[in-house]
Amino acid sequence: MLPIKSAMTVPLCKVEDLWFPDGNVIIRIGDRVCRVYRGYLASQSPVMADMFSITQPSEGADMVGEVPAMRLPDPPEEVTHWLRAMLLPQTFPSYPNRVGPDQLLSVLRLSHKYDVQYLRQRALHHLAAFFPTDLAAAQAWDGTAHYIPLEETELVEFEPRVSAIAHEVGALWLIPFAMYDLYSWTWAEAHDIATVVDPQSVSSLQAVLYAYKVAVHVQNCFIAEDWLSGDSPSNCSSRCLKRERYRILDDHDMWNELHYGPLTFYTRGSEGVYNMHADSDLCGDCCRFLRQTYSEKCTYFWNRLPQAMGLPPWTELLATKARDLALDTSDA
Repeated sequence: MLPIKSAMTVPLCKVEDLWFPDGNVIIRIGDRVCRVYRGYLASQSPVMADMFSITQPSEGADMVGEVPAMRLPDPPEEVTHWLRAMLLPQTFPSYPNRVGPDQLLSVLRLSHKYDVQYLRQRALHHLAAFFPTDLAAAQAWDGTAHYIPLEETELVEFEPRVSAIAHEVGALWLIPFAMYDLYSWTWAEAHDIATVVDPQSVSSLQAVLYAYKVAVHVQNCFIAEDWLSGDSPSNCSSRCLKRERYRILDDHDMWNELHYGPLTFYTRGSEGVYNMHADSDLCGDCCRFLRQTYSEKCTYFWNRLPQAMGLPPWTELLATKARDLALDTSDA
């Protein structure tokens, strides 16, 4: 980026790929400047159109050379991501193409703020593919999404940011699974939560509170209720469920697994039996009974997860998601 002399007194640097020689307005963010097209930005953003109609710089003020300039108060990196998404659309492709996490959240936040609906929707489609809102997808989720390049350590830093921006843009449907997954990672001690959140950040502290509420919900649904304490089916003479309960209680690793991954603690194999803990040696009747009981617990947990976190119920969240993504409600 090259220094620019202007009437603004502070040395400025132009953003090379957002400097169009025939542009008719300068967007200034911090010490950076972009020369872009006023009419095009106004056509894409009603908010920018209003700002342009109001801003009438006095002679010599807010000018870069002979070109009028407008200052935006947003972080420079966010604004450049957002301007590129509009002016260089190949840099922010639609799902399932790859986008970067910083780019994605920047475009979402500013597209919401400045009312660029097609970019807001495009960003939310990326996040919708990453954070499931139905139980089957949540149980199948493996933490990988190649179109958002994230490592595991980055993921647990990404999720509190998603929670914060979901509040900002009104996409609360992103929060339940994001915070469930954050809880899972921190409970499993894969990451110390103190390294994930910033104690000086309100959004980070909010994420910690959400994770705590998920932990309480897990405790209430899967631990405190002791759903394995019931009797085995009448056809079972070996009291399989009691043995399974003691097996889990006596195995520290399994007990931890139940806490941090209750929705995937058991997985169904091709023969219709649970294969994650196949060595439990359950009889067929007890296996079927356990499968049904476990499925009911997972459904109960998932259906009440938003309310346990202080969010609206799934019916409202999914209706909002359908509006955000322009979907039929049956597709949300």
